[in-house]
Amino acid sequence: MTAWLRHHRRAFAAALGKLSAQKSAALLNSLVIGIALALPAGGYALLSDLRALVGGPSAGAPLEPSLTVFLRTEAKRPDIDALAQRLKSDARVRDLSQSGAIVVGRIAACDR
Repeated sequence: MTAWLRHHRRAFAAALGKLSAQKSAALLNSLVIGIALALPAGGYALLSDLRALVGGPSAGAPLEPSLTVFLRTEAKRPDIDALAQRLKSDARVRDLSQSGAIVVGRIAACDR
């Protein structure tokens, strides 16, 4: 056990010696490792803040997938109701609301 500790102490001292010899490289390496470790935590915090900002699910709840359907302003009410009924009959659609899943507004027509 003492040989193992002595070997690790020597390896640690050698690593510190190499780091002190090349300070700028060691600093940049430490910076890159720190950024790589901080990105997932920062992304999680950003998503949590955005979710709270838009009034989404309560903290700790997973993000719910959602879909917004934009219709042309010329869409007739029977067509809108038919689309809503078709979406309601789809097993993958759990919740449907006029202001959530179907948005009828003044949006520039997209001709494809």
